[in-house]
Amino acid sequence: MYELELVTYSSNLSSSESSQHDEEQTTQFCGKNKNFSSSSVSEVLEDSLFQLDHTWENLDKEDFEEDWRAHVKQLNMNPGNRSSQSSSTFYIDLKERGEDEKDGGEVLEPVLLPGEHCIAQAHRVVSYSTVAGLTSGVSGSLFVTTLKLSLRLHLESDQGTSENLILGHWDVPLTSIYAIYEISGETGDKKKKLTLGSTVNTKIDAVFILCKNFRFLQFNFKFAKIDQGRSVVNALLHHVRPKKSSLLFAFEQKKKYHSFADNQSQNCDWESIVDKSGSKDVRITRVNESWQVCTNLPQQFIVPNHVNDDQVARISGLFTGSRAPVWVWGVPDHGALFIQSQLNVMTSLVTDQLRKDFYGVHVGRKIREVDLTKVLPAQSVLEEAYPAMLDLHCVDNERDSDKSDYFSKLESIGWLNYVSSLLRTATDVCEILCREETAVLIDLDGRGPAIVVASLVQIFQEPEFRSRSGFELLIQNNWVSLGYPFSGDNLICAKGVQTGGTTPSNSSSMTPYFLIFLDCIHQLLLQFPSLFEFRSVYLLDLLDTSFLPIFDTFIFDSEHDRHLAHRNPETPLNPSPAWHWQVQFTNNYIKTWQNPLYKIPRRPVRLTSQDPTPYSQIMGRQIHPTVPENKSYLPVDYYISGLSVWTELFHRSVPFLQVSSHPHKVLLKKQIQAREEIELAERKQQQLETGGVPRRNETHHHHTQHHNRQQDTKRRGVHPNSGGGVGRHGVTGHNPTRVGHPAAGVARAGGGNGAFRTN
Repeated sequence: MYELELVTYSSNLSSSESSQHDEEQTTQFCGKNKNFSSSSVSEVLEDSLFQLDHTWENLDKEDFEEDWRAHVKQLNMNPGNRSSQSSSTFYIDLKERGEDEKDGGEVLEPVLLPGEHCIAQAHRVVSYSTVAGLTSGVSGSLFVTTLKLSLRLHLESDQGTSENLILGHWDVPLTSIYAIYEISGETGDKKKKLTLGSTVNTKIDAVFILCKNFRFLQFNFKFAKIDQGRSVVNALLHHVRPKKSSLLFAFEQKKKYHSFADNQSQNCDWESIVDKSGSKDVRITRVNESWQVCTNLPQQFIVPNHVNDDQVARISGLFTGSRAPVWVWGVPDHGALFIQSQLNVMTSLVTDQLRKDFYGVHVGRKIREVDLTKVLPAQSVLEEAYPAMLDLHCVDNERDSDKSDYFSKLESIGWLNYVSSLLRTATDVCEILCREETAVLIDLDGRGPAIVVASLVQIFQEPEFRSRSGFELLIQNNWVSLGYPFSGDNLICAKGVQTGGTTPSNSSSMTPYFLIFLDCIHQLLLQFPSLFEFRSVYLLDLLDTSFLPIFDTFIFDSEHDRHLAHRNPETPLNPSPAWHWQVQFTNNYIKTWQNPLYKIPRRPVRLTSQDPTPYSQIMGRQIHPTVPENKSYLPVDYYISGLSVWTELFHRSVPFLQVSSHPHKVLLKKQIQAREEIELAERKQQQLETGGVPRRNETHHHHTQHHNRQQDTKRRGVHPNSGGGVGRHGVTGHNPTRVGHPAAGVARAGGGNGAFRTN
């Protein structure tokens, strides 16, 4: 980082001296010889090694020369990919670099994907960070492309390593940028939020880039040419949030990622969901094959068996957006879970009868409606909590971080309260299903918190959804297929803008239902460390991918919009599912998502209450287990006191809060070793039982048999995971001393909550 320290040294010049702009910067970077050419840069820098200030005398001479020559070599490299000009219309003119830009410090080029184009650039850009009062950073060239904001560093050693095959360590997708701030003032303590879509006409000295995934970057343009900072900022302001999805990079890319995919990766698999649930009284309807009923529902979805397609089309007109109720989950003994939008007509005897007929009241079904607009905090609370969480956690220096009142601010924001409400509601819905009743989740349009709660219920009840493949199937079915508005809620495009731009909305707030759902899963990973196949690092990568405009999984508001984009002859979109992770990550990195504790028993399986235990023989009495054995879902601790702040996400870019990853890596390594020892012990046990040598795949077969026995036990109403998972409160991660906790066997769903209505 010697070239950065030279930049810092030059920043001590007076304002009159710094007015000699390019000439002074050339002196700082390349010595006092001003009459140099690009071909003689190496010779000039070699001579300048002996003219450095005495500040560098304490540095090891050999190490200094080696790093400096590496810097010279980097300056002479040209790894960029000069692409032809894009067919898109840009707000910043694309032009070939002229002679005025061909000086010694400006030879870095962006690394571009096929179809990616550079829109704006700035050279000699510095990115600072302050830790414990010491300011350090890196310097390089900053590029705005049709995909990302990218910083190429002068020193390759500072570039950092990235397991991502698409984005580098210093790359940020444009669609992941939440806000842009202009930094001013002598100490850089003044921030002015710039309006997206506007144009800046004044000089920009520095900017602060705040991202939706809690990353942030700060760039200083003091040593760049006077108009380069403004050019970069204007490019960002006009390309961060396009007005329609056809302007995203997914429509420009030339690489066809669908070659890695199969036909099932883009489509929902309702048949497998029905099979996992064991429900026998539902069917797949194709009444929406041409989207004639509802454009934000898929072409196929699940309805009760006794309802024909005409009834489905008739009842859909009663609800917001003509969105018919959709079955998403069930249990073998007639318990069912539906998602429904609010009524858009006045209630009457006719409408009530239509709904009762649809849900099967006439055949003896008991319906419990859960109005999420009353059970959960208002959507506006979540929309206000998100920017407050960004402001609380994304601080670039310790002066702005007041740790003394952190938890009081966190409580006032209400983020953990919303997480707690979602987990509690999902637990209550599980109780409804266990009583063999039908639960109907109602929200404004059936595309928001109802999807979150339904997904949590399925994860609570079905172990298969706790594997990575099952979890991705759940997201594909419940979120992607059922029309969660990723583009609108995640602000991928302008809020509420569809493919054709026909449904604009006045709201510009981000509605982070998908983010808070992942936070709920993060809480479950902590409470049940052996029941999930993946680790929290996988959730981070999944969140980042939801903001990446390369794959078409998370950039649309519905299957209908995705279908139109694929069929549009003017801007055809190549199928590019996000679930084929080998496109984005290396195989070795994907293996790090694996939880080594998955399906490993943390204690012996309990005996039944009638069987004697070793303790009963000693103490003369029977000890009853603290966790009820009749639970068919995870006993989640949903109280705020039992939740944790997702610091791995919220503090991912805070330099002075970074914790060394070495202890975690050591722990992970020991967990992997423990798993290998357990598998070895199982193989030896099999060898003793069978009297032969077990094959290599017998261990996997043993795990499969154990999982099938759990599934069979679950179907009989016994908690399949009562013997697994140790949380922070002890057994299975809950506090058995809490009165009214769902793990204590208390059926809370039916008690006194006006949001729960029985038909």
